[in-house]
Amino acid sequence: MKPAVASSFDVADWFIRQSKRDRVPLSPLKLHRLLYLAQADYAGRHGGAALMPSIFVATELGPIEPNLYRVFEYGSPKVTVRDPAEKVRTFLTEIWRLFGEETIEALNRHIARDPALKEAETLGEGTVISLAMMHKHHKDEDEPPPVRVVEGKRVRPWLPPSKDQKPAPTKST
Repeated sequence: MKPAVASSFDVADWFIRQSKRDRVPLSPLKLHRLLYLAQADYAGRHGGAALMPSIFVATELGPIEPNLYRVFEYGSPKVTVRDPAEKVRTFLTEIWRLFGEETIEALNRHIARDPALKEAETLGEGTVISLAMMHKHHKDEDEPPPVRVVEGKRVRPWLPPSKDQKPAPTKST
């Protein structure tokens, strides 16, 4: 699947600019927390699709995208970035509203409870936290899982209308 943005730097830059606009401190580790939460939540909402072309691994510091971590370790790099599409900006705004003003300590506590990270940690440090893990643990719980049939097509199970729901009108012949 094609990621929603062409470069992870586009998302990182969006968070950096947002932190400056809101005058919220943003350390490299806090940036990584936000990037991970955005990737995991996006995968959960979009059937395991990637927000950005990034691979997060389980480390003693928590989920880290190793390439971005090294690049941002001593500040923002000089790279060309593009503004994400409107739908992606709306999604990132939601993530920022939920987590942007949290302290790094609060984000660390939140991340420590993350089931996708915990699953990867059971496999050892340096294990990739796959999009499948993120999707499995971050998908919308209200959405019933798809059912596959022999032909490989995805279908959803039929559920009868609830007592409060009126049946669909039928045509009279």
